[in-house]
Amino acid sequence: MAVPGHVVGTIDLWRCLNCGSIDANPRRIGDLKPPSTIGWNILEPNEKWAILACYDNKAPNNWELIRARPGLVIKHTCAGPEGEFLVGEGYGMTLPDGRLPERHDLRLAEDYMEKTILLIK
Repeated sequence: MAVPGHVVGTIDLWRCLNCGSIDANPRRIGDLKPPSTIGWNILEPNEKWAILACYDNKAPNNWELIRARPGLVIKHTCAGPEGEFLVGEGYGMTLPDGRLPERHDLRLAEDYMEKTILLIK
């Protein structure tokens, strides 16, 4: 994960060679604690690992790794007015009134395996 000129964290992704399931662990720069979970985090049907990017929060706290699925309501607290989102069938995100968020973004982690995600809007 990066914001212009700064790396703010990484997400370790593993794909099971047997079933194809993906597991993920976020790591923020400067955080020396081990992950809070040990072993494989099994996703529910239709769940995918996603990055919720918040452009109202400052780096390195402008992203969060979440489990996303169609129909999920995401509650988020930040400095801006957007605080609740709905995940659609294509894992896109809308506000409760159907508009696209201006200051937040949802990206599937699996789309960025071995790539850099630049968090700018």
